[in-house]
Amino acid sequence: MDNHFIAHYGTPGMKWGVRRYQNEDGSLTSLGKRRNKAVTSNLNTSKRILDSSAQIARGAKQLNENSGGRKANAKVRKDLKNMSDNDLRARVNRMNLERQYSDLTANQVSRGRASLSSILESVGGALGIASSAVGIAVAIRELKKLPTK
Repeated sequence: MDNHFIAHYGTPGMKWGVRRYQNEDGSLTSLGKRRNKAVTSNLNTSKRILDSSAQIARGAKQLNENSGGRKANAKVRKDLKNMSDNDLRARVNRMNLERQYSDLTANQVSRGRASLSSILESVGGALGIASSAVGIAVAIRELKKLPTK
């Protein structure tokens, strides 16, 4: 009944104190270099995927913010100097009418815009948290695989 013992068989052909991926001076063997390259490429691929998804979320949010109004071009400003008083009056009247119309219909637009903003913020936040968590998990997994000195 005294069969309590610890057995460790290790890797077949492995010798005590000899590391699989490192030479005695600490430099990597050819197998260690290949392994390190694979780990680095996996980390870079994961980082690229997470960065692109975060960039898409930022772009969608920026599109939402920029769709709120029109911006005047420098060309339009230059044309104002060449406009007659009647043309300028007509343009100002048109802009006032557009502003009044947008003020009257602001409730309809703002509801959709508010819901879209909240969705984009939650998705962007979730992507940020998920990318951080995945990045940390991948880094921990890869650090566990690295040979210790």
